[in-house]
Amino acid sequence: MVVDEPTAPRAALDSRTAPRVLVVDDDESVLLTVQGVLELDHYEVLAVSSGARALELVRSEPFDLVLTDLRLEDVDGIEILRALHTKSPDAVGVMLTGYASLETALGALRQGAYDYLVKPCDVLELRTTVGRGLERSRLASQLRDRVAELERANATIQALNAELEQRVQSATAALRDQVSTRDEFIATVSHDLKSPLTFIKGIAHLRRRRAPDTPQTAPLLDALQQIEGCAGRMADQLDELVDASLLEAGEALELRRAPTDLVALARQSVAEHQHTTDRHALRVLTSEPAIVGTWDELRLARVLDNLLNNAIKFSPRGGTIDVCIELDADASVAMLGVADRGEGIPEADLPHIFERFRRGENVQGRIPGSGIGLFGVRRIVELHNGTIEVESHLGQGTLFTIRLPLDSSS
Repeated sequence: MVVDEPTAPRAALDSRTAPRVLVVDDDESVLLTVQGVLELDHYEVLAVSSGARALELVRSEPFDLVLTDLRLEDVDGIEILRALHTKSPDAVGVMLTGYASLETALGALRQGAYDYLVKPCDVLELRTTVGRGLERSRLASQLRDRVAELERANATIQALNAELEQRVQSATAALRDQVSTRDEFIATVSHDLKSPLTFIKGIAHLRRRRAPDTPQTAPLLDALQQIEGCAGRMADQLDELVDASLLEAGEALELRRAPTDLVALARQSVAEHQHTTDRHALRVLTSEPAIVGTWDELRLARVLDNLLNNAIKFSPRGGTIDVCIELDADASVAMLGVADRGEGIPEADLPHIFERFRRGENVQGRIPGSGIGLFGVRRIVELHNGTIEVESHLGQGTLFTIRLPLDSSS
């Protein structure tokens, strides 16, 4: 070996722990020279001339790098590297060989050597190769530590996910029980309230029909008509509440589909609502004498009732409310529009207008309502495989547009 003293690059290693290097060579002069050079770089260097002793050491102690002669008298250098990687997977092996052939170099690399040096080698090459090898060993060890940390973190995350999933399932089950109890309560209250409402509505209707129509009885007839109307609206709201509760719980409403004339249904609904108000003009606008589809007539009547009730509530005295009905271009979809010229809906409320119990900020506390009507309207339309859209401008009015396939079951 040629011994020089040039300045060699130091390995970027943790200064708190000196890397452990094992040097194996049966040539005592080479062994001592290499040991002395590497100790100048403050490595912890063990030097042995026996291959058997080297095997004992790498199998029992940790090393960061082993520098071994390829051909020892008692043991092959490749065997030492195999034992090294079994004990210390991140350690690096460097071969020393006196045979500078490509075949020898490739053979050493194929057997797991990080690099090889041809004897005699200069000090700079030795220190540089060992420094690079130790840096690789350090990085491999760090990578293994990081992988282990990630695996531990992943195991922790999986455990937390399992715990979270269990908590979510428990919370969902508890919420489902609460919803079930609430829905049972709503159904019971609705049933208990509808019976007296039906009785009140029937009595008011009967008294109004039997009372003589005279100037003296006019106030009574007007009061009876208001009682009958209020009782009917309360009964409708109870039906809406039950439907909305079922829909929110994920239960499908049972639709009774049958051939239904949408034009006739709209005319009937408009006529009934016109009797409830003398402050608005309600009109049906259509060029079709009839539009028949397979729909649930009672549910669609409720949709129209909700939209017309809203239009009447939110329209000023003297306002006109139009119900427009047409067929699309290929006569497969009915288009129903309800337009008023009322207050309009604030733009910020439009994305939420079909949510349950949601009402416009501009009418809360001023115009009565439950906020469940449009929620039910949208769900009924969707159950018919239809769509509903709303367009509104403050101070100009609101337009609800519904599209219903004539064959709503497809």
